[in-house]
Amino acid sequence: MIMLKLKTRSSAANLRNELETFFFSISKDTIYKRFFMHRKPGVLFQDILDSFDERDSSTAHYLCFDENGISALGSVVGGEFAIIVRDDVQNMGIGAGMLRKICDDYNVLNACVEHMAVGSRRILEKNGFEFVNNDDYCAYYRRIGE
Repeated sequence: MIMLKLKTRSSAANLRNELETFFFSISKDTIYKRFFMHRKPGVLFQDILDSFDERDSSTAHYLCFDENGISALGSVVGGEFAIIVRDDVQNMGIGAGMLRKICDDYNVLNACVEHMAVGSRRILEKNGFEFVNNDDYCAYYRRIGE
């Protein structure tokens, strides 16, 4: 498994075909459950390009590759992060590894997860976060030991 960090719009544009193939390979159910949106793969790719802003150096996208192309994508934009893993490689620790890398790189201390994202809550709990509180929309977590 190889992980690559994209920090510029041009670096993402150079991987256009691989990113579009990744987005087309994700089931509609996975996109809905993890991204809570109904967007076409081309739109998701354009969102990645549009997320790079010359004035904001905190934007980055992490890609994991295997023999079949991109296996996972982690995005950090404007102080928020999201991770999506290709359907056929879920439950293999890829998302958890990406979570740890993003948390270390960006010193993530707190996380908020929508209540419907049960899988995301489990990943946080297994990787050093503890439940703190919740409201009508989100569950709030704090990184243990921070």
